[in-house]
Amino acid sequence: MKEKLKVLGIPMALVILMIGGMFLHQLLKVKEPPQKDWSRSVYLDQSYKDRPQLFRGSGDLFVSSGGEIQELNVKEGLRVEEKLKLDVDVSGSYPYWTDGKKVIYYEDTKLVSYAGGKNSVLSEGITGLQTSENRVYYWTGGTLYEMDPQTEDAGKLHSFQQEIDRVTIGKDGDSVVQTKADDTHVQFHYIDKEHHVSAPFLLLEKNSSKQVENATYEIADGQLTLFYSETARSQGQLTTATYKVNLPVDKVGDELQKPEKIRFVNADNGLDLESPGDIQLAEIDGKATLLLTAEGQEIGDFNAIALYKAVPNEDGSYQAFRLNTTRHLTQSPLPLSDNEVVWFNYNGGTYELYGASQNDEVTQSSLHWTKASVKEALLNGTLMLFSSLVTGLTSFYWVLPSLFILILLNIFKPNVLEKEGISMAEYVTILIFLIMPFTYTGKAIGDYFHQVAPGFLSFNGSGYAVMIVISLLTALVWKFGRNEEWGPFAGVFYFMGTYILLYISLIGPYMFNLF
Repeated sequence: MKEKLKVLGIPMALVILMIGGMFLHQLLKVKEPPQKDWSRSVYLDQSYKDRPQLFRGSGDLFVSSGGEIQELNVKEGLRVEEKLKLDVDVSGSYPYWTDGKKVIYYEDTKLVSYAGGKNSVLSEGITGLQTSENRVYYWTGGTLYEMDPQTEDAGKLHSFQQEIDRVTIGKDGDSVVQTKADDTHVQFHYIDKEHHVSAPFLLLEKNSSKQVENATYEIADGQLTLFYSETARSQGQLTTATYKVNLPVDKVGDELQKPEKIRFVNADNGLDLESPGDIQLAEIDGKATLLLTAEGQEIGDFNAIALYKAVPNEDGSYQAFRLNTTRHLTQSPLPLSDNEVVWFNYNGGTYELYGASQNDEVTQSSLHWTKASVKEALLNGTLMLFSSLVTGLTSFYWVLPSLFILILLNIFKPNVLEKEGISMAEYVTILIFLIMPFTYTGKAIGDYFHQVAPGFLSFNGSGYAVMIVISLLTALVWKFGRNEEWGPFAGVFYFMGTYILLYISLIGPYMFNLF
């Protein structure tokens, strides 16, 4: 019994210590902020069953869901004060305008105003609506109207020959209008603050298998910069890409532009972001920034959609920094200021309002362990154990050369393997085995490993340093745990089994992101 405890107990004790260290590392990671000076995601105690729509107006945040509009005052430090609710059912996914007393919205091809508990129809036969804090745009076919929401005074802005598809409202009374060039294309016009309308400057394909969405733009230093998303479906596969158009304002409409596809590179791991969406220009940290959602690339993200901010690199790509730590679907991100952002986290049943802030008090309070964060750490650790099993399976070929030599010895010189104690054959086959991990580690340790592994495992050349450490530990276990009555065959396999166990326990969990 004592001999079995020595043989199995020593390597298993080391494995338990390494796995325990991995779980401890995950507990420490769930306390880390997504970016320096930014808080972890903070739940704002608001949840909704029906998909909500956000509107920012009069300094407050308005949420339309379940047949009513709720007014929230989000104070500095992400402190939420609930105000009155308006019993107004905003139809479908159409935008709306409100100041907390009056609501202007779309219903059954009508532009409706709600105030004092009563509805009044402002216009009939409208085919679209877009709003901002100070303006309401609506259209009928190809005719675009602008309304002052406070006075409800409206006037025709322009009549296009084609039907209007969408409108993007700018900051200074300007806008970008998409019209239907034909059944399969849309074209973009620019309307400046003096209401001068440009000729089309962009023509894009739009049909049942390709959609143009999330158009957002800015005017800076005499340049118009437009971003948009393109979602395409081909052979059942859905792909999303982001494009950019940049040209001088005084040249808009002179000729059709060729858009440039944008790469978003995750600053944490160097990988390209997948499925970018919900793109909007915002001022974050005092700088013009792209705010977007894309697939999460961290442990436990599964198919989560995460929130990122992105800034341009010199090579034309955009470097993206994750801003949230929620692990579900991020929807409707909205910057409240240049250092506070809110969004909805859809967990499959409810839409929960979350926020992130650079407020020192919020940042510090968000870094404490909670039941949810501890549960997340345990889940991540469990997922990483499954990843380590993949490491074990894919590294099994390490034993083949040594096994082949032992088989040949068993056939041609069986007396060598029948001897008790350590022989030269055992040393040779062990040395051959130790060469094999070098053919594996250099390829297996990549960007993902350096992103998720603790610092003492992820420095330059760490893979080879770790193999040396594991080799020394295995040699010690082999020396003190090996049964003296074993022959070379058993001794070699005891060494190889111990090495592989230590390898997959120490660095195996960080090699493959299966989820």
